[in-house]
Amino acid sequence: MDMLLKSKVVLTASADLFDGDPETTALDMSDGNSVRFAIPKSATAGTATILVQYCDSDGTNATAIVFEYLETDDGVAGDLTRATTSGFTTAVGTTLVEIFVNAQALGAKKYVRLDITEVANTPVVGVVMADVLGRSS
Repeated sequence: MDMLLKSKVVLTASADLFDGDPETTALDMSDGNSVRFAIPKSATAGTATILVQYCDSDGTNATAIVFEYLETDDGVAGDLTRATTSGFTTAVGTTLVEIFVNAQALGAKKYVRLDITEVANTPVVGVVMADVLGRSS
């Protein structure tokens, strides 16, 4: 059974989280089997397209990969959905977005990040956190 190896904020809390089309910091997955990104956010009309990318430690040489996600609206979780390398656009009013990445999708790379592109320009209060899961050594 996998256990939590590390948990960290990868995009600082903001009153307009999607503004400026941010990327998260690159997260080292060398000891992890999977990562769960969590984006608790305000339920506004603001939306964004989210991609998961493997990359170098400094975030360069990024390439989009497939992943799974689910969105929660008013405490009701949606279905787990597989996203393509084109990512997905968050739904209006969603209060929690969870993104799941299997380390095997990274190939030889060991760093992963989110690339966020604002779609509907309405401020969204939120933060991006990441939990790396794996077996302790």
